[in-house]
Amino acid sequence: MAADGFRQLPEPRLLKGPPGLHGIGADFRRREPQHLPFRPVHGTTSVSFPLFYRSCPKKAGGICRGVPHAAGKAAAHWAAETLLFEILYPLGFNPAQTKNILTALNKQAGKQFISKEGWRITKDREYLLIDKKEEKEYPPFKLIREEREYTRDFIISRDKHIAYFDADKLVEKLSLRKWQTGDTFIPFGMKGKKKVSDYLTDRKFSVIRKEQQWILCCGDKIAWVIGERTDNRFRIDGNTKRVIILKINEE
Repeated sequence: MAADGFRQLPEPRLLKGPPGLHGIGADFRRREPQHLPFRPVHGTTSVSFPLFYRSCPKKAGGICRGVPHAAGKAAAHWAAETLLFEILYPLGFNPAQTKNILTALNKQAGKQFISKEGWRITKDREYLLIDKKEEKEYPPFKLIREEREYTRDFIISRDKHIAYFDADKLVEKLSLRKWQTGDTFIPFGMKGKKKVSDYLTDRKFSVIRKEQQWILCCGDKIAWVIGERTDNRFRIDGNTKRVIILKINEE
């Protein structure tokens, strides 16, 4: 399982020999989603798979199943399009969308395609990410709160699922929400503000992983990019008397 919650699935067995597509097995016909070589991860509505399409290399003799290089490249493209269609058709993607998705493989990350069944494909840096957006926007976790007196022997864990705050600074109403464009915070240990979007990009989050990021607000200020980094304005310092500890409990 990848760190951002997506599973990297193995390349199909038909990809053998030197890099490139070498044809599609005769038994690879239209199948139901549960019978596809790439399918949603059990218990989720998201998957990812590698961008496996590459044209046949000249150093391999320019041959794709006995076809000279000039024609072989076109044959490989056709094979890739056919394979992609077989994978995506059960999810509601039509042939025209399949062509556009294949074209997008060599384009900039971020391009999205929506099927009639509500599935979405997002072109990420190295993967095509497939997910189905849920209507409800409830956090997939709970925050467990604990408050302690701050002493010299107080131990701060490095676990990103746990956040520590000066209780006297965390005085306004706490609320949870997804991050929004324009959100800023002061990352722990820094003095200047940073856009949440820039922080997530620096962390190399995928497009979909960014969309899934929740934040904890204290009033109108971001106190914690949850599971990532707290805001320096709420840090524990030499004047701290009480500490609020928040722990992520994933459901």
